[in-house]
Amino acid sequence: MGTYGLFLLESLAAIAVVLAAAYLLFRYANQWPLGLPKGKGRHVELLERLPLGPKQSLAVVRFGNKVLLLGLSDGGIHLLQETGEPGSSPPAALATPGEEGE
Repeated sequence: MGTYGLFLLESLAAIAVVLAAAYLLFRYANQWPLGLPKGKGRHVELLERLPLGPKQSLAVVRFGNKVLLLGLSDGGIHLLQETGEPGSSPPAALATPGEEGE
C-alpha cells in the first residue's frame, strides 16, 4: 500500500470524523442549554434602538424595574438617562414631542 496510500487513508478517516462531529453538533445543538435563559429568567430587554451613524446608536433597555437610555459607540457604552418603573411616564429627555403637556 505504501506511504501514500496510508496517508490518503488517514486523511479520509480524519475528514469522516470531522464531518460526523459537525453533523452531530448541528443536529443536537438546539437541545443543549446554551446562551441566555428563556422566559422569566431574562432580566434585560432591548425596548428600542435608534442608529445615529455608522458606529453610533441610542438604545432604550429595560433592566429589572428600571429603563435605561444608553449611548453606544466605538468608545463604549454610556448611561445617558435612567428612569424608575417601566410603567411610569418617561422624563422630559425621553418623551416624544407633544407628550410633555399631555
